[in-house]
Amino acid sequence: PCDPYSPAVQVMATVSAPGGWCSTGYTLSADGGFPYFAPFALSNTPTVLWAGTSLPFPLTDYLVQESLQPSFPWITGTWGTLSAAGQTTASILVPPIPTLSGLTFYTSIVTVDVQAGLPRTISAAYPLTIP
Repeated sequence: PCDPYSPAVQVMATVSAPGGWCSTGYTLSADGGFPYFAPFALSNTPTVLWAGTSLPFPLTDYLVQESLQPSFPWITGTWGTLSAAGQTTASILVPPIPTLSGLTFYTSIVTVDVQAGLPRTISAAYPLTIP
């Protein structure tokens, strides 16, 4: 099994005001070429998978569910295969609604060991606050 909430994940985020794109760049050097899921979430309430392993977001969260969909042009890069260097970028378009300023949402990345059928790396939930 994976090391829950691995500190090996490097994150670089750019958060934009309403109407702009927020992007999160991930580097997981040891996980190059592995499938990943990097959703956005409105909550950082964990989902327990089994004893000692949990995801740092609820699977029922609206943004997590939207992140699973391949057809939403306002959420990109939230699933796929990491580059050979273990890098990817996930982005979300913040709607042009001024009252969203100050809202905090979250992002995280999970890589999967397909042969074992288990998560390989799970990052902590990283907060992103809209300016």
